[in-house]
Amino acid sequence: MKLKTLVFACLIGLSSIVSANPNNPAEKERELTNIYMDVKDFLKNPNFALENDVEATVKITVNNNNEIVVLSVNSNNEVLDTFIKARLNYKKLTQKVASNVYTLPLKVLASK
Repeated sequence: MKLKTLVFACLIGLSSIVSANPNNPAEKERELTNIYMDVKDFLKNPNFALENDVEATVKITVNNNNEIVVLSVNSNNEVLDTFIKARLNYKKLTQKVASNVYTLPLKVLASK
């Protein structure tokens, strides 16, 4: 009986390690989805207008306080780069994610 309990406890422990492992594709997908949802909310209602759609690549990490730290923003629009950095830097994510480096491709649509 004790052996069955020990095996069961080990299986539960192993499953929690696997699900928390950032190499787990499903976990990575869930984290990215959560990050994208928060980033979308943080970037709402800009204080400027774009004449054309602009693509940007944003490289972030998440600190121990579950806050976004912007490492770089690459686009062809300096105003957009500054806006993204200001709106995202040190904003707290709604869901806990691993402290990894994430690269987020963004497309910001022109004002209509």
